[in-house]
Amino acid sequence: MTRDGNFFPLRKRYVRKEIILLNWKNSVFRVIEKVIYQKKSICWAIAMIRQLSAMYKIRGDLDITSALSIQELLLYVPKVYLSSELALDDLMHAEYSLKEFGTVEEKLSPLTYILDSMKLFDQDVFRFKIESMRVCRPSEFRSCNEFEQAVVEALAKSPVACVVKTYASYNRIRGKQVYRRKPRETKYTLHVMVLVNHGINGKGQRFFEFQDSYGKKWGRKGFVRVAKGVGLVGGFIVFELPPRARI
Repeated sequence: MTRDGNFFPLRKRYVRKEIILLNWKNSVFRVIEKVIYQKKSICWAIAMIRQLSAMYKIRGDLDITSALSIQELLLYVPKVYLSSELALDDLMHAEYSLKEFGTVEEKLSPLTYILDSMKLFDQDVFRFKIESMRVCRPSEFRSCNEFEQAVVEALAKSPVACVVKTYASYNRIRGKQVYRRKPRETKYTLHVMVLVNHGINGKGQRFFEFQDSYGKKWGRKGFVRVAKGVGLVGGFIVFELPPRARI
């Protein structure tokens, strides 16, 4: 209040706007498919096929209304590499299957989690394959920042399957919260998700945003944000597609 009995004018509160970069989530290209809930430990297969599907859509070889089959990848990966819950012990063990057999459209082989028998398709059914695959890890780079810059460069081309370290506190993530581990947490599990964008929220927190595979009630409608610069991203997948066949 001033000396003459009047109140000081209220100051306008400055609110920083959220900045989203390389946003495949809301892209006009519509390469991101619907969020699903994994019934077993197949996050690796979901993320890989989501990335592969997006790459073929971007290249124009897959209709934007179509999806690729996760089931086919589960069927062709050697069972010796899978746990009873279908977890894969090493992501690179999927390379041979994707390179030699690939996958088909999801409508031809929907996800059932049953691995007893393979469907036989006509020879004219197109199989979506890769030319090569590699997993890029932080240890290959000089710093966390250099590694995360490589992640961003990969994201500029397509959504990217990433390995993320998740601690116990990850089970309590909500909404647009930017996840980071608690100070005393040391034990983590590796979870594979699809990176769809990155940005800075209104609090100035830098983040990667992923499509998770725990259903739409998880995070914010199935998407979660993970803090940048704290070493939570433990790797990302690079696919090379075969050249287009000449007509």
